[in-house]
Amino acid sequence: MWRFYVAATAIVAAFVFAIASHRESPPDLRISARASGTPTVARSEPAAANAASVALAGDAPWALSALPDCAQQHAEYRGPATEVRPRIPADAIPMQGELHAGPCSLDVTAHGIAIARGSDHLRIPPPARLLKSGERYYLYREERNTAELRVYSFK
Repeated sequence: MWRFYVAATAIVAAFVFAIASHRESPPDLRISARASGTPTVARSEPAAANAASVALAGDAPWALSALPDCAQQHAEYRGPATEVRPRIPADAIPMQGELHAGPCSLDVTAHGIAIARGSDHLRIPPPARLLKSGERYYLYREERNTAELRVYSFK
């Protein structure tokens, strides 16, 4: 019986040795082609020509953060409303009506905050509130006990 174990072990060992010792030749990665054409100087366009002049529009809770020429974001807090709400200063007053921040105009209503900058028209959807304390503005949104607070200064 032990002869069969020795024979099986020898067959398996020979098979493993054959696979391990077999090496494939490295792939031939040489690429040869005759050059054609004439080299030219790289052409570049001014940055303004490259930029697409597509107007931004739509609902964007992060709109003020995406417009650095209008507002500078200083902080952002997210989490349970019970942890985020205390970060709003006690003397913060709710803002209503039209505000100006650099090239942007903001229209703060109960139906959201509309932001216009040139041909760009974004809206921070409700439930969003804009509050002011000192020189800082606090954008507060709360949905299903989850809150988001962003702190800005307007330019």
